[in-house]
Amino acid sequence: MAVTHFTERQYVFKTWVGKLTFIILIVLLLALYYFYVVQDHTFSFFSVGIQSISFLAVFMILFSNLKTTCTNQNITLQYFPYHLKKIIYSKTEIDAVEMVNYDGLGDFGGWGIRINNEIKCFTVSGSCGVLITLKNGKQRLIGTKETETIKKVLVENGYNVTDKRHESSEI
Repeated sequence: MAVTHFTERQYVFKTWVGKLTFIILIVLLLALYYFYVVQDHTFSFFSVGIQSISFLAVFMILFSNLKTTCTNQNITLQYFPYHLKKIIYSKTEIDAVEMVNYDGLGDFGGWGIRINNEIKCFTVSGSCGVLITLKNGKQRLIGTKETETIKKVLVENGYNVTDKRHESSEI
């Protein structure tokens, strides 16, 4: 029986970025403990505001995750908490699908939701992805850890998939 549905969820806290962010959270908590308990400083609105923004940023990074779903009708993604709704690319608006290698840091300046000159990239980690070219000319790159599985599902669902992972050209 053919697999006609694919879902992958990638979590930032499982990557080295997530582990580093967790260490930063621990350091922030220790600094707060030292500042307010050991040093016995009083709270101010400014310091509480700065700390709240810092914790919010750390938690947003720690709990970020990319969910990708492929069916015979569309490819959807949601990068929580930045996208509260799914982004849907219907099969009819997709012109081409390519399996590509990329360098998150070199090509896009890091991971997350990134844009270079031509491509909007959604990546958590890794170096393989699905490059979608829409009929309006826009390109979207979705990073994946399950390259072979997603390729198989896309082909079985009738998408015209080109595998460019072994070519030396860069994105």
